[in-house]
Amino acid sequence: MAGKETLTMEQQMIESIFLGLRTKEGIDLKRFEKKFGPVFSNIFSKPLKNLGLKGYLILSDTFCKLTPSGMRFHDSICDLLIGEMP
Repeated sequence: MAGKETLTMEQQMIESIFLGLRTKEGIDLKRFEKKFGPVFSNIFSKPLKNLGLKGYLILSDTFCKLTPSGMRFHDSICDLLIGEMP
């Protein structure tokens, strides 16, 4: 039987961003904040604003998701957000 991998909190946050932004529902911000503590929109405020202005991302009080145009740049957008992590 294969060993079990334990992810650090930072790795879990990165995984949540990558996987959440791949779905049409996006990242559930309440779940994200409950699990990781800090408010998502506070951590990533600058890139979220820029991505929203470019039409790549939709941010509400309850979710953050990519638009169809943003989906084309999923990996780059995730890298940009992850670069802002504390």
